[in-house]
Amino acid sequence: MSTTNSVPHASVLVPLPLRGPYDYLISGPFERGVLVRAPLGKRELLAAIWGAASDDVAAMKLREARALVPRRCLPLTLCDFVDWVAQYTLSPPGAVLAQVLRIQSAFDPEKLRPAFRIGKKTPERLSAARARVLALMADGFARSNAEIVGQAGVSSSVVKALAQSGALKTVFLPEFAPFAAPDPAFDHVTLSSDQLAVAVHLRTAVKKRVYSVHLLDGVTGSGKTFTV
Repeated sequence: MSTTNSVPHASVLVPLPLRGPYDYLISGPFERGVLVRAPLGKRELLAAIWGAASDDVAAMKLREARALVPRRCLPLTLCDFVDWVAQYTLSPPGAVLAQVLRIQSAFDPEKLRPAFRIGKKTPERLSAARARVLALMADGFARSNAEIVGQAGVSSSVVKALAQSGALKTVFLPEFAPFAAPDPAFDHVTLSSDQLAVAVHLRTAVKKRVYSVHLLDGVTGSGKTFTV
C-alpha cells in the first residue's frame, strides 16, 4: 500500500466493467480484499481494496472510501481468483467482482423477524381456533405468524388476539434460520465400481493443482450423474 502526506490511500476495485481499480483515501487499517463503501459519481458502491495506490493522483484530490462496520474482507484466494478469471476471459476485473458482490446487501446487519412462543396466560374465551393454536405452540418452539396460521388453520386475527391476551408472547428471531451443523460421518452415497474409479481419478487430478480436462463417456442412465 502507498501513503502520501501520511494519508493512506489504495486502489479500490468497484463492481463495474471499468479498465481497473481507482485510487481512494482509506481511513483506518486496510488490506487487499477489505470491503468498503466507495463513492463514484453520485452513487456509493460496495467495493473492495485491491492493492497499492498508483501515486499518479495527489491524495488531496482523492475521495474517501469507508470500510464496512463490522469489518468484512474477501479471502485473498477469492481476490486472486477474480483477477485470474478476468485475465482468462479477457474481462474487466470489476465485472468479475460484480459476480462476487451480486447481492450487495449480504453484508448488511441482519433484520430480526418477529415470531411467537407460548405464553403463561390462558385466554378467558377458548374457542376451537384458539385451542388449535395453543396445542400447536405447546411444544415451546417459536413460529412466525404465517407459520401458525398455516399449521393451525386459523386466521391472523386469532393469533393477534392470543398475543394481546398474553397466551402468546412475541420474540425476535434471526433473519435467516441457521443451517444444521454438517455431519463429517455422513456417507449416504455408495458408488459403483465404475463411479469409484472415476472419483479416484478426479481426486488425483485435483490434488495436482494443474489445469486439466476430463470427459465422462457413457449413455443416459449409466451413472455419470448422482446426487447426495
